[in-house]
Amino acid sequence: MKKRWLALLLCAALLSPLCACASRSPAVMRYGETELGASAYRYWLSCYRARFYDRETAENRGYYAALADENIKKSLAAVALFDGYGLRLGDVGHDTVDAAMQRLVESFGGRAAFDEAAARYGTDYDGVRAAVTYEQKSSALYSYLFGTGGVYEIEEKDYEAAYQKTYTHVRMIFIPYVDYILSEDGDKIYDTASGTYLFREKTGAALRRQEEKSAAVRAALADGVDDAAFSELVETYNEDESAKEYPGGYYFSSEVDYTDYIPDLTEAALRLRTVGETCEVRSAYGVHFLYRLENEEGAYKAEANGDFFEGFTDRVKRSCFEDIIVAAAEQVVIVTEEKNKIRYDETEPNYDMYW
Repeated sequence: MKKRWLALLLCAALLSPLCACASRSPAVMRYGETELGASAYRYWLSCYRARFYDRETAENRGYYAALADENIKKSLAAVALFDGYGLRLGDVGHDTVDAAMQRLVESFGGRAAFDEAAARYGTDYDGVRAAVTYEQKSSALYSYLFGTGGVYEIEEKDYEAAYQKTYTHVRMIFIPYVDYILSEDGDKIYDTASGTYLFREKTGAALRRQEEKSAAVRAALADGVDDAAFSELVETYNEDESAKEYPGGYYFSSEVDYTDYIPDLTEAALRLRTVGETCEVRSAYGVHFLYRLENEEGAYKAEANGDFFEGFTDRVKRSCFEDIIVAAAEQVVIVTEEKNKIRYDETEPNYDMYW
């Protein structure tokens, strides 16, 4: 991303007419003239406390308190940029806020019960509404910058840099130690309860043959291989059916959730840092041998790699947006007197007041 763009964005927020504080409560944070009131701050703090609570210990609680504050700073920074550009939510945005608040109140059975619950988190209706409004403004800012016709045009080098930073290119040899149970149509059957395909483990001579293949590949890799040598091993030993669909190998990203794949496999692939590096992974299905390939320039543009780059453009845009917001958050000023009145460790975790 161009630093020039960051400078222009931050200046826009500081020099343009800014809105007043979105809540009547005392300001806890400021960016220029845009303020975050204590009531909205307490609401967000309670939400982050709920998110982090199961991971907290006496030793790391300070870390999570600081992390919550950093995230809240970013929310304020996004609103300051939104205001600085002279943007407005418009009727649709305000209707969204109204609808969100109505759903929240109704979820508690009425305004009285809502107010009682909000008080437990140190906030009130206005504070929650301010937070919801801020989130709408942040979303609108993203659309203004990176949506259709957005003012920020991401350059080719930004896409290439994101790809090189977050993706790992590998080839694989898979030697199954199981026989998959197939449907009448000949497809593997996925069991959602176990998170695996249904299979029967190989036994006897069939299993020994697979173990011998694994031993042969293992020995070859121990002697060291290059791209050509690994390709020969793939031709000889690989039983991965999907390899025909992806002859150029597989691309795994550190920013993609591979819940429906094999976690140990994807994690191992992402740990391969050096071209030519190999590793072995044992899964419920058999043995996988991975080989790290070079990240070919512009691979994200190839139609053949489309399955590996779903959502890539949006992720790059989100990353650029995050860079802008993080830089802007550095301009946020803490109102120490008010901030010191609110303690993270005394904040009730908010599990039920999400809009």
